[in-house]
Amino acid sequence: FTGNRQALNTILSEFGVPAVDSPEMRRYVTRATQLGILDTTVLNEFYQTLKDAQRYKGDTMSFAEDLSGKSMNAAKKGIVVLNRLYRSGDNFFKVMAWESEIKALMNGKGISRQEAEVDAAERVKNTRPTYSRVFRIVKKWRNQPLFGNFISWPSEILRITGNNIRYAAQDFNTPGMRANGIKRIIGVIAASAIGTAIARAFMWATDFNDRKVEAVRRFVAP
Repeated sequence: FTGNRQALNTILSEFGVPAVDSPEMRRYVTRATQLGILDTTVLNEFYQTLKDAQRYKGDTMSFAEDLSGKSMNAAKKGIVVLNRLYRSGDNFFKVMAWESEIKALMNGKGISRQEAEVDAAERVKNTRPTYSRVFRIVKKWRNQPLFGNFISWPSEILRITGNNIRYAAQDFNTPGMRANGIKRIIGVIAASAIGTAIARAFMWATDFNDRKVEAVRRFVAP
């Protein structure tokens, strides 16, 4: 959470809050955008899926206008606001992760912030869902009903899990970065186990065991 203040300022600046609007902030946002930290959200993936289904070749906003009707200005404004709100949630955590990676690289490798920003941006895009990096074959499959909805998400989870393990090993073998490598692998293990851990904790708290789960399943659809 070391980068949460900068992440919050980035989101506020996107909504045009005067208190954070400054030349320095605009340079920061421009840099983050150039390095691909901002605007690589799941919402773009959702629009792309709709566009694929409609065989639409125009841009996202034109597509939204066609869906809502050109006379529905309120609907258009609503789509813009919702787009910005959804994007801000994704961007907030990516900027926070970017700042954390920058700090780790500067401290561990002793490099300048400018150098660290580029390497850190690549790490964030490789260890957070980034839909511009979805495998080409997955994009071809996402229209097919056999594979289910939004298959880009599970494909990204596989990609970023592998990259997290790769970066953990890389950092563990790099002088000055070993602590970061250990922290990353602990994070991977925690992220993989947390769902099961929460379920088991609630089962313990409510005295609900596997036998009862199987009993319930006999009365409901598969």
